[in-house]
Amino acid sequence: MVSHHPPVRDAWGVINAFAATEYEQLGELFLPYKNKLGLWLAGHIHRRHNYSFSARNRTINLLDVAETASNKEYEFGKFLVVNVFESPVFTAVPENTLTEIKSVFPNPAKDFLLVNLDKKMENTSIKILDIQGKIVRNMRYDEIANGQLKIDLVNLVNGFYFLEIKNDEGNYVQTFEKQ
Repeated sequence: MVSHHPPVRDAWGVINAFAATEYEQLGELFLPYKNKLGLWLAGHIHRRHNYSFSARNRTINLLDVAETASNKEYEFGKFLVVNVFESPVFTAVPENTLTEIKSVFPNPAKDFLLVNLDKKMENTSIKILDIQGKIVRNMRYDEIANGQLKIDLVNLVNGFYFLEIKNDEGNYVQTFEKQ
């Protein structure tokens, strides 16, 4: 993980990091991936500080955090070299190979997503998955004309989702936020 703001819960964190509620939300969000997370690199506070990021009121350690100082803290500049050993590398989102899709917007979205298509797509499945990977909407199209496809989001609760579009030509995955 890499972020500008560190996930710290000390006096500096009150001003310069995630809010307590955000900290807890991040912990719950990352909990299913506990065994796949290696290290979280963060800055913003400009200090060299290492600690653990945890979930469920600090009862479950999720991953180690390394806050890094910036070069401006040192007269001649320094770099922090970080080695992460035995940390599995994984990707939750496959490479996008559907060239028919030009854009997906708006993001964040309120009532709908628009998918701009470069050309007609056939035998296409469209899924919306929640952040845990559970399918919350599943659609199938025999043919989608080129132009725009409008996907209704009205019945989805606010949060982050994945839009997954697949056909014989390839796949396309885009994260989006429903507000």
